[in-house]
Amino acid sequence: MQFEDLSREQRHEVGTAMCALLAEAEKQGLSSTPIELPQGRVATLARWPMRLDRGIYIGSPGEIMRAPNKTFYILERREVDFLDARVQWSAKSQAKTLLQTCGLSESEAERELYRWFHIPFEVFVIIRACAQHMTDQILVGVRSQCTASNQGMLSFPGGFVRPKERLIDTLTRYLDTEVPGLVFDHRDVVFTFGAHNVAPSLTFCATIAVRADYDQMFQQNLLMPSNLAWEGETLIWASEEDVYAALVGDLNPMKKLCHSRGIKVVQGFAPDVVGPLCQQLSMQLGG
Repeated sequence: MQFEDLSREQRHEVGTAMCALLAEAEKQGLSSTPIELPQGRVATLARWPMRLDRGIYIGSPGEIMRAPNKTFYILERREVDFLDARVQWSAKSQAKTLLQTCGLSESEAERELYRWFHIPFEVFVIIRACAQHMTDQILVGVRSQCTASNQGMLSFPGGFVRPKERLIDTLTRYLDTEVPGLVFDHRDVVFTFGAHNVAPSLTFCATIAVRADYDQMFQQNLLMPSNLAWEGETLIWASEEDVYAALVGDLNPMKKLCHSRGIKVVQGFAPDVVGPLCQQLSMQLGG
């Protein structure tokens, strides 16, 4: 069953309930979960301890926002949508349950969420190193307790696309911070994308291939600059087979590898990278 198959009365009831869920999420705002957001004025607004006190709507170009200290800001429409997308996250699971209760399948309910939610975008990158006489290695890390979400989960360099930012610019920005000095050809980057498993968001995943010899590859684990976003403040090289095993539920190889470097893996891959990662590795491994 699809949303259009519901009666007019059912669609009206769902719409009313959905608006109530989103309003409650916006009321709670960002105060319940501290989130790292872009630098600049959007970050200043989003780090308030309470939901934005929305000011006067000024049409399609943007909106006036009023801070608790009575300072006024004019944000462009895309910046407002970015903030709204973040505060709506807490409503997703309830909204999905509501749609399924009406008879929609899980996949149809997931699809219909995009009718109501603002959608932010993320970019993550699979960095694959090809060395002679060994299987391809992928740079992977475990999200630290310093992050706002997905602590103890496997993930890759990357993060949220800022308002008005291109995907390739987001990718480059995060690599410059987390893997400085990495050289790659922008023309060779291919993106796949998939839905976030637990939030109304889309994640784009890129693959970058680099050449490295065995010694250089494993020394890079030690040379990588400290980064508090990762357990052990570093990323590590893991074989492609171990990464794929973790993706399908076998964490033992990754746990063993990470334990040898003093890093504890609590769970598998973070939900925001699972969808596009499945697509990437399935294509590349012929699965």
